[in-house]
Amino acid sequence: MFETRQCSFCLQYVSFEKITQWAGHRSRCIKNPQHAFFNEQISKARRLSRKTYVKLCDHCGKQFELQQLTEKEFLCSKKHCTRSCSGQARKLTSQSKEKIRISSLGRKSWNKGICKKVENICTHCKIQFETIRCTRMFCGAICKKSFYDKQHGIKQIYKDKCKFRFNVFDYPEHFDLSLIEKHGWYKPTNRGNNLKGVSRDHRFSINDGFLFNVDPEKISHPANCNLVLHIDNQRKNKHSDLTLKELEQFIYDFNDKVPER
Repeated sequence: MFETRQCSFCLQYVSFEKITQWAGHRSRCIKNPQHAFFNEQISKARRLSRKTYVKLCDHCGKQFELQQLTEKEFLCSKKHCTRSCSGQARKLTSQSKEKIRISSLGRKSWNKGICKKVENICTHCKIQFETIRCTRMFCGAICKKSFYDKQHGIKQIYKDKCKFRFNVFDYPEHFDLSLIEKHGWYKPTNRGNNLKGVSRDHRFSINDGFLFNVDPEKISHPANCNLVLHIDNQRKNKHSDLTLKELEQFIYDFNDKVPER
């Protein structure tokens, strides 16, 4: 026979069959001022009732201790002293081993544990090779290193060609020179220590220019330059403020208005 009562702490109606269930709700009710005290008493009783059992590891035979409430929990508890022993004692089927091997190679899927090979062409040496990863670009580590070393060298040369080589004070009508008077030029810690100064920003970034094979003269043109605080320039990173068509239009307008120097 179920009975329903209203809790005087949380004001909720609780249905119970035994009076002990009702008492249990009241003692564990969150709104009960003595809720924390009851929880501490229960935790203390559980800690005191725990017994220490000694068990032998199924893998290495080493003894280790366990603290459990009852002997039944002890019998159902872990069988190995460490995770290392548990992993070494684990028996895997050949299919499971094959799946682990494939996943360690970075393949995201497999077909019934059997790996499919595909033929790719090395990006560096143009030699055909077999691989289980369709996204693999190189036949080996040597080709990969050689390719990226070459790319880095080409990009560095392009970056040097894109540097601004003009004086902003030759174009006072195009740049806000008051920003320089207020904050000064940016200087690193070992060369003047003005970290809050002004630096020249590429409106169409060098990175995008390299990706889209843009003429370095366009990237280094005064129309692509903008005076900003160095901290804002760092936040911008490799992003561009202009599209390539907008840059070309700015260069055309700049050359039309400003005479060559």
